Amino acid sequence: MWLPMPDGVLKTQLLHEWAKVIQLGTHELLALWGVNSGGQNPKRSAQGARKTSNWQPSRPTRAAREGRLTPTQSLREDRALALLFHASSHWEQLSESERGLLCELQSPHGTLFRWLDTQIHEHGPLPLAALQEGVKDLPEGQWLVQLVARTPDTLDNGAEELQHILLEIEKQDLDGVLADLALRASSDPEAYARFKLLSERRKTLKSIPYTVDPV
Repeated sequence: MWLPMPDGVLKTQLLHEWAKVIQLGTHELLALWGVNSGGQNPKRSAQGARKTSNWQPSRPTRAAREGRLTPTQSLREDRALALLFHASSHWEQLSESERGLLCELQSPHGTLFRWLDTQIHEHGPLPLAALQEGVKDLPEGQWLVQLVARTPDTLDNGAEELQHILLEIEKQDLDGVLADLALRASSDPEAYARFKLLSERRKTLKSIPYTVDPV
């Protein structure tokens, strides 16, 4: 992702800013991108640094990024589903942006959150039994019923835990947005300004202390 950017002062500045956001050294960050400290991809160097003509900078959708879930991320989103189906009244307490983060996740999570949003919009908060009965019509319904069955009926600190999960999902989403903006920032002033703004937001999120045990 780093190689297509033209060399220059702005590219170097972006590298240092991005490294600070995710708290890695610049050498470690370049290594993660498969680039050596001289700015070259080792594999491309060995092949005579062939240029590719079909590279197109575009932000991957959130669903596409979620296709690379780690086990921890999957567990986190499973937990959010269980919390909200057990206590659907929490859904109305979320902000519009928080509901959007959940609804835009990859299936089965995003599909089920969108279904839950529709049910609550039409009927208000519903008990778990009613939600379980209604969700059976969805292809993901049986998976959800099994997930909820593995969750205790009594959930201590449910609202606080949900806020922590949303915090982690937002940080993950911002990482994807920032990675895309970093590609365009050297030639697009608006992308650079947004990169700076969202970098500050990412730092703020990282500084928020955990109030419950992380998922």
